[in-house]
Amino acid sequence: MFDHNKNEDGYYYYSFKEKLSNNQTLEINFWEEDEKYIFVSAQVYSKRKHINNDYQTYGKVGIESLLMAKMAIKLFIDFLIEQKLSKKIIVAWSDNRRRNVYYRGLKGLGFKFEYLSWDNVSFKCLTKDVKLL
Repeated sequence: MFDHNKNEDGYYYYSFKEKLSNNQTLEINFWEEDEKYIFVSAQVYSKRKHINNDYQTYGKVGIESLLMAKMAIKLFIDFLIEQKLSKKIIVAWSDNRRRNVYYRGLKGLGFKFEYLSWDNVSFKCLTKDVKLL
């Protein structure tokens, strides 16, 4: 279900891809930053040339892609528990509208707002601690 890959910079990530009803592709990557953090990045695209364009939105199906992304995050949390990996999942956003939508969608999975510091930069994000029982 989740492909474990390594990019050209040496970072490991888990990848989830799914075709949407309008033939666009939802790709979610779960980036391993170190032994305890995983960052989530998601993108919707219809052409391969749009895959790594961080500044434009190409998704046209609205809520379907958000529900699919929520399902993928839930499956990834289950995957971490099954693999006995204790990590903190971090979701960031690009604008306030997305922040509100992400919070409403992910609070049911146990995500909460938290301030984190990374390389002397403090930022607000949604986090969930995946702990083993």
